Amino acid sequence: MLIKSVKDPEQFHREIEERVSKGMDYLEAIVSYCEDNGLEVESVVPLMKQGSILRAKLQHEAEHLNLIEKSAILPI
Repeated sequence: MLIKSVKDPEQFHREIEERVSKGMDYLEAIVSYCEDNGLEVESVVPLMKQGSILRAKLQHEAEHLNLIEKSAILPI
């Protein structure tokens, strides 16, 4: 399924960061974006490629909220 309102992952990332800067969490911003554009949340997963900054921020937030298991972090 092609996403009509977003042309590339960078544009999607900017839209989400804009919403986060207004006080939303990352998960909340993504869900809000999907609702505003009539998209299923699953349809934006390809825009959050492996290793992207947005994906890392979302993972960190989900770990902090105990929605997923915390990843191992080596002590420095």
